Amino acid sequence: QHVGGAPHFQIYDGSNNPIVTSGSLPVDAEALIHAVRDVALERIYLYINGAYLGYATASSLIDCDNSIALCIAARQAGTDRFAKIKVRRVAVYLHVLTPAQIAAHYAAR
Repeated sequence: QHVGGAPHFQIYDGSNNPIVTSGSLPVDAEALIHAVRDVALERIYLYINGAYLGYATASSLIDCDNSIALCIAARQAGTDRFAKIKVRRVAVYLHVLTPAQIAAHYAAR
C-alpha cells in the first residue's frame, strides 16, 4: 500500500493489524519492495530497493489462513478504496528472505 508517499505493509486476520511504514517511494520511477513476515521472530519487515526501512511486531498467533485476500495496491488515504498500481512482477515466498537475499534480488533487477 502507499500512504502519503511511504511504502506501507500490514497484515490482518480479522482482529490483529500490525503495520510497518517508512521512507518514501520514488516518484514516477519503478521500485522494488519486499514485505517480509518472520513468524518465528514475530515481526514484519519492509525493504525498498534493497534497503531496510523498518519492522513492526506481529504476533505468531496471527492466522492468515487464506480466507482474506492478498491485496497489492495503493490505498487512498483515509479510506478503504484501493487504486490500481502498475506491477510488473510479484513473487510470493513461503519462507523468510534474508537481508542478503533481498539485496541480491535488488542487484539482479
